[in-house]
Amino acid sequence: DFAALGLSNIDTAPDASLMNAWIDKSAATAVDTQPELAAMASIVDRLMRTAAGETVTPSLTAADFATLGMSGVTASNLSTVIAEIAATADDGTAIDTFAELTAVIDQAVADATAASLVLIAAYDGTNAVPALSDYANAGVTGMSGTLLGPVNTVIADLASTATDSAAEIQAVVDAYTAILAAADGNAASGPTLSLTTADYTVLDLAALDTSSEVALMNSVLAGRTQAQVDTYAELAAIADVISRLNQQAAGTPPTPDITLADLALIGITGLDSTNLAQFLSAITATADDGTGIDTLAKLSAIRDSVVADQASALALIASYDGTNTVPTLADFSALGVAGVTSANLAGINGFLATMGYSITDSFAEIQALIDAYLVLEPGCDGIDNDNVDLTAAQWVALGFGPDLLPEDVQALDDYYDTVDWTVTLDSQTPIGAANAILDALRQARQPVPNGRAIAPGVDVIPSPTASASPSTPGAPAPVVTPVRPVPAPINRPIPVFTNAPTPGQGITEVAPGQSAAVVDRQYKPTTYEAISDTTVQVTVPSDNIVINLSSILVNGRPATLDTQQRVRVISTGSVEITASGYRPNSLVDVWIYSVPTRLGTVTTDATGSIHAIFPVPATVPEGDHTVKLDGLTATGALSTVSIGVLVLPLERMHELYDPSASAGSASASPLAPAASSATASSGATALGVAAAIVGIVVLAGVAVGGALVIVRRRRRT
Repeated sequence: DFAALGLSNIDTAPDASLMNAWIDKSAATAVDTQPELAAMASIVDRLMRTAAGETVTPSLTAADFATLGMSGVTASNLSTVIAEIAATADDGTAIDTFAELTAVIDQAVADATAASLVLIAAYDGTNAVPALSDYANAGVTGMSGTLLGPVNTVIADLASTATDSAAEIQAVVDAYTAILAAADGNAASGPTLSLTTADYTVLDLAALDTSSEVALMNSVLAGRTQAQVDTYAELAAIADVISRLNQQAAGTPPTPDITLADLALIGITGLDSTNLAQFLSAITATADDGTGIDTLAKLSAIRDSVVADQASALALIASYDGTNTVPTLADFSALGVAGVTSANLAGINGFLATMGYSITDSFAEIQALIDAYLVLEPGCDGIDNDNVDLTAAQWVALGFGPDLLPEDVQALDDYYDTVDWTVTLDSQTPIGAANAILDALRQARQPVPNGRAIAPGVDVIPSPTASASPSTPGAPAPVVTPVRPVPAPINRPIPVFTNAPTPGQGITEVAPGQSAAVVDRQYKPTTYEAISDTTVQVTVPSDNIVINLSSILVNGRPATLDTQQRVRVISTGSVEITASGYRPNSLVDVWIYSVPTRLGTVTTDATGSIHAIFPVPATVPEGDHTVKLDGLTATGALSTVSIGVLVLPLERMHELYDPSASAGSASASPLAPAASSATASSGATALGVAAAIVGIVVLAGVAVGGALVIVRRRRRT
């Protein structure tokens, strides 16, 4: 019959049996054309030949089984179904009815499911890796290529008994699907996450066992990116940090301690080693049940408050000058520094009150001050027993410096060894006496006005000398030889102000005819103008610093400015500088760049002014250079002023002056004192300077109660 219908492939009794059974259960409309019958016959033929062990073409598909009306066959379990059909009797008698075929297929589907469940449950990260087909065979829905890797990391961590059913595996897939959907890197405005304690237990994160921990975990995960949460290890690390944060909130010290890396892991950045402790203390001050830290926003708010409090404390402490708000223990605690107690608070504040803002405006500077104080304090017992032995760096941290020489350090050690803080914590009176000692030592090292140094090898520049006699009519103009500075000692190559910026490194590298200034690490506007045909004036209006600069040729004549108002310096000539606006009795360090070359160091007078001539070494090459002045403003801030100059070779000197003009010093500066030190070269003047130095030393000795005698006895000098 089937042959008469053109279905010659239905050529055995089992073929006909199965074909008849199929036609019998089909609707008339499904079998009312020959092509429909031919399609059915093709499937039956391939089923029978598969049972016989043949390899059929085309091979059977899940769609073929669906056409037969057999449910449960998928692309994932198709191979198992075909294998179990092939294992039946070769003559097809085991599948020649719908009941028999259905039984074989159902068993194959069940076997595929069981095999996949066994494979998934057994996975531990080292053996056969579950594929998407395994999850499909297991009856798990919602799996994708994106989820496969993350879900497998959880399956590998869970016990096999927790992943041996489709329901258990489905719970893992559903929880991880929610996590990846919410993880868009924005906890504030992105998708939210609302997993429960049970969900996290399914993910083997049972440590998240309180509502506060779960809420914080949901908030943190929503603020992470998918790449930051796509493994079980990443989830477990975040859960561990959250668990320890809740321990911190409950007042139980977590183990291990919470670190900056831990906080960064959950999205809390902007803290550092100086304020981590304050942040953790603020966590401890929240509710013990963790409700004060149950969102990323609450943790961020605590962080912001700690950072703001630290900045406020730093500003208050750095600006303390003895007349304004006194820093308290709470302020030092908010800053995060260590070592301040009620017993030493007054002493530390005493040092702070005498130090400028620019040297106390950082955490490191204040901590260094405290550390140095803690080394100094035990030795201030009023007993001359040599138990004060601070380094130069420690004395600088306490406000003495930065230009301390070994003899300065020794003098400070000797003096403070006799100070008694066992009765009073007052530190300002000893500070004043110690500064008097340092001033006396520095004055003693300065040269007398005629250029002869009291102490050899000191690089402080005397004021220039010049002939005051008028030139005789018709006679050659007298040649004025500027006083040369004492060469800088080989053992002091570093600047007086080691933290001063240099051209191109902290301050603009100016061209000739330009100027720049940095005060207390901030750029300040300057003005640059010619006030005569030989002198330019640079002003820093914000700090009242005024500098006049001119060039003196090797024949003593002033060099004229060029048409661009640029100062032109002849190699082996000199530069004359008159300046005001600096701190009285302080040092001004003068250099010339590009190759750093110290021109000299001068001490300001009682008005904060200087007037000196600095020879330019022959080693300074021709070209554009920068004259740089480092000093302290009237308020004690470090200032750096750069002035661009043009250095020319000696053979071009004739271009820089009018040969018919009288030789002499550069045009008088309006900043110069009425009785310029340039003429102070007499023996009487030198004696007066020496007497003044002796007076300072004697006054210092009175102020410190005999400290100079102690220095003499111990150092025998």
